Parts: sequence; C-alpha cells; structure tokens
Amino acid sequence: MHYKYKIEFDPRKCKCCNNEFVPQHHAQHHCSTECRATYNRDRSRERDRQERMKRKGNKSLSQLQREARMLGMSYGMYVAQMQKGAV
Repeated sequence: MHYKYKIEFDPRKCKCCNNEFVPQHHAQHHCSTECRATYNRDRSRERDRQERMKRKGNKSLSQLQREARMLGMSYGMYVAQMQKGAV
C-alpha cells in the first residue's frame, strides 16, 4: 500500500549501540540490520543462559560435579539423573 504522504518519526536511540537514528517505520528500534541481529543474538544467548541456570538450579559446574562425586557418579550421569528427576 502506498501513501500519499510520508510520516516523519522522531529520532530514537538504537537498542544495541545507542546511536541516534530516524526510524523508517514506527516499530523500528535498531539503526541497522547488523545492530538488530547483534541485539537479537545477545538476547537469545541470555535467554538460553537463564534457561540453563533454571534447569541446573542455579548451581555452578564445579558445585554440580562435587555433588555427583559425593553420590559416586560422574557429572554426566548426575545431570542425566537430574533431568529425569531422580536426584
């Protein structure tokens, strides 16, 4: 759909690099496709990290390994048992 007039948007700061830019669309939040990709990749990594921490119960790798050794298991066996809900 073509419009007879162009809408001018107020300048915004990019969510990724904080540079000021004039958006071409009302939903644009990044100054470039590179910034959008970087922002989304970082957000995805953070979500994945949060999910891993939630599954592990916010325990560090060394802490999990110590618990596994105390139960006479390898780390891999311990994590498998945790995922099954047996530990």
